[in-house]
Amino acid sequence: MSLSWTDDGAELVCKAEMPALTGTLQTVRKLHVQHAPVFERPQLNATAVRGQPLSLNVTARANPPVRDYVWSRADGPGASADGRLLTSADGRILTSADGVLNLTSVRRDDAGWYLLRAESALGSASARVHVDVLCENGSPESFKTPSIITAARHGRLDLPCRAEANPLSGSMFSWSRPGQRQPLNLTSSYLNGTSFLRIPALTEDSAGDFVCSVTNDLGLDSATFTVVIQEPAKIAKSVRFAKAAARLGEKAHVTCRARGAPAVTFSWSRDGDVISGTGSGGKYGTERKQIDVLRWASVLVISDITESDYGEYECRASNRLGSDTHRVRLVEPSAPDPPRDLHVLNVSSGAVTLAWTPAFDGGFIQSVPGGPERRFI
Repeated sequence: MSLSWTDDGAELVCKAEMPALTGTLQTVRKLHVQHAPVFERPQLNATAVRGQPLSLNVTARANPPVRDYVWSRADGPGASADGRLLTSADGRILTSADGVLNLTSVRRDDAGWYLLRAESALGSASARVHVDVLCENGSPESFKTPSIITAARHGRLDLPCRAEANPLSGSMFSWSRPGQRQPLNLTSSYLNGTSFLRIPALTEDSAGDFVCSVTNDLGLDSATFTVVIQEPAKIAKSVRFAKAAARLGEKAHVTCRARGAPAVTFSWSRDGDVISGTGSGGKYGTERKQIDVLRWASVLVISDITESDYGEYECRASNRLGSDTHRVRLVEPSAPDPPRDLHVLNVSSGAVTLAWTPAFDGGFIQSVPGGPERRFI
């Protein structure tokens, strides 16, 4: 009689019948077939959701019983030098003596192949488990592309939107421009988890925000890409910033504003001599800030004003596409300069509406009822 591991635990029935007697005699014996460990399903697939728990219960049949189960990773992080699966200090990964692997909070890098080896006195056997991690669309940090992209006018631009999600396909991506004009001839493509939006020729209409959205059965996420068209640095030569004012002994703030892309840098000079932002004795200091994607500002700070500090200061704004200069005069506080561009906005039977452009404020905060527009009745 040839026996195998499938016969272990089977019942063997012996019956005896005699024609002269009525009835049947029988006895039942359970077979105990010794064999090395065997996995009935040596290769399995399991699905988990990122952030959720996962329990893998893969046991082997053996006689005598399995004395040790050893989990290991066939790929990816998590295995020690002897092949045993490491248990995390925070208890996220736990293994038990009966062959159960528990992950209390699944991460994306938990995906991959796991190996389970069962050992007994008669030998060993192995099973492979492939874990597929489903995950909601990645948070904004999961999009691997900078959100502000600077490109040359009339050039071609491909916006790459990469998301981390499972499942993920090209049909799950979409592009939009909320509240903005859509450039012509836009096309999109998909490759290896990334959706590309192609703008064939950048114009003024191409500047602004493009929203990439990705959705699957587990969630929705989006990322905004701001397209900035390159332009040389150009200073805003407004009459409001043509002067700055400070009293003797006080600290003066001389402002210069410019727009440009890529980033604008500033330098200050007086009578042809460059002013260092870290001048001796802390006389001078400079502050540079970005107002928005195109506008920048620099403030020259002059401490302990004396008579000799009054006069003109030259601001130079530069980027790799060009530069521009502008002179700002530092004066003592005074009455505000007359407004510019005074004009009539509307005339009715009972009122005249005027508007104007404010000029230098004299170094004081101006207060004009109704702002730069006032009604006269």
